[in-house]
Amino acid sequence: TDPSPLIEGINAIINVSVKNEGDAAVGTFSINLSCKRKETGKWEEDVFEGSIESLNPQQIETVSFEWTPAEPGNYSIQATVDPEQTVNEGDITNNRNTTWVEVKPMPDTDLTVTSLDAPSSAYVGESCQIKAEILNLGKNVTNFNVRLAADDAEIGVRNIRGLDFIETKQLKFTWTPTSPGKYTLTIFADYDDRISESNEVNNTRSITVKVQKPLPELIVGGGGGSGGSGNGTGNGSGTGDQAGEMVIPINTTDSSIGGKIRKTLGNLFVNIATDEAMSAGGMSSGKLYTLIFIIAASISIMAYGFWRDTRFTGKITRRK
Repeated sequence: TDPSPLIEGINAIINVSVKNEGDAAVGTFSINLSCKRKETGKWEEDVFEGSIESLNPQQIETVSFEWTPAEPGNYSIQATVDPEQTVNEGDITNNRNTTWVEVKPMPDTDLTVTSLDAPSSAYVGESCQIKAEILNLGKNVTNFNVRLAADDAEIGVRNIRGLDFIETKQLKFTWTPTSPGKYTLTIFADYDDRISESNEVNNTRSITVKVQKPLPELIVGGGGGSGGSGNGTGNGSGTGDQAGEMVIPINTTDSSIGGKIRKTLGNLFVNIATDEAMSAGGMSSGKLYTLIFIIAASISIMAYGFWRDTRFTGKITRRK
């Protein structure tokens, strides 16, 4: 039989192995299985039938039967090979075997948390999935609640409508932590005590999860495309007496000597004006003469710079 305990109302598997110890092969023959329990002075019996199509010498074949005991108690289980005696055998005394088994009553409801899975680390503001599995070790149960909490803060509640004996139910929760730190996640089966159980101690399971601040994202972008380039050549010819000309400007920007002088003198005027504005006593006659001299010299230098700039601006004329 199945090595697990036999429980009333729960399907059991009974295996019957048959060996041909003779020297000749045998064709199809039947096998009967009876499960009997003595109650109030009489036997209650369940009978099952099976068959084996052929069996060679020294070969072993196994036939499986399903049996659901209706009541707890001690049962006699007997297997009989070729009960109709259709096979010609040298010894039929070994065609029957009997064993006794105990069928236990269905245990009371016992909900237990068999697993609680979560990532070992999570990040603030990022959702993570929590999985739990609930098992019922006893009588069928209906309509109970399962709660998941991080420390004392509730993450969520799930309702299980029904759970049979030795049946499991998987649950999923989504958790988005709001601050870093270490958290204890705890799952509670039947947290509001709706169900009467034989064992309430195994209704919880806990794990620790470390929550970290979000990591920075470093993005490496591709380099910009290279700019286009272009080259062009042109040839032309013509006749006529029209003169062509090309003007080459020389020192026409502020980088010229005259421009530098103008900038320097301009700064000097600003500095003098600023100093005088900051003086509480006004401007003395000596300083006034100095200022007039500087202005006159500046005008002369500017005129010289203008003359020099225009002098070196010429025209190059070439006849075609």
